[in-house]
Amino acid sequence: MVTFTVMCSGVTSAASAAKAFGDTYLKAFADLPLWIVALAFVAGLAIINFRGVGESVKANVLLTCIEVTGLAIIIIAGLWAIGGGQGDAGRLTEINTGDSGQFLAITTAISLAFFAMVGFEDSVNMAEETKDPVKIFPKAMLLGMAVAGTIYVVVAIISSMLLPSGDLAEAGAARCSPCWRSARPASRCSCSRRSACSL
Repeated sequence: MVTFTVMCSGVTSAASAAKAFGDTYLKAFADLPLWIVALAFVAGLAIINFRGVGESVKANVLLTCIEVTGLAIIIIAGLWAIGGGQGDAGRLTEINTGDSGQFLAITTAISLAFFAMVGFEDSVNMAEETKDPVKIFPKAMLLGMAVAGTIYVVVAIISSMLLPSGDLAEAGAARCSPCWRSARPASRCSCSRRSACSL
């Protein structure tokens, strides 16, 4: 049962990433059929994984660095804007669920947080590649989750202070774009490139 559930989460994550890549971020550069882009996306990742562990790790590190760089730019620009007098700290304690109830809003947020952390359990497959997995792997796992969680929380706080919840909701998947523009003018293509790499 657990194996089937983990497999379903992997399939759902891959499908969501493929759809987001083709239906949101790639459209900033080219308008291609979604099914073609999704198949090419999944096939490309499969080829990298089939090629070997070293290649997949290097590709993952490269794309992670691009993603972290984009988030760091958002954090720095956001802090710069907040330091310049922009932003409203009162939004951090504001509960505005719109037409949905608080229960639905909370469960949606929990689901989003869970989806953000999906994939960490797959890292156990790489434990055997370390010299001392019993000692090294737990530390790496907890440190990685702590760093990722901290970055997510900081970005959420900054974006909530700079933009009303309505503007963030209307941004959809490209939510870095309005937050970045509120602090510094930037092109949508720049955000789309980094967001596509983060998938």
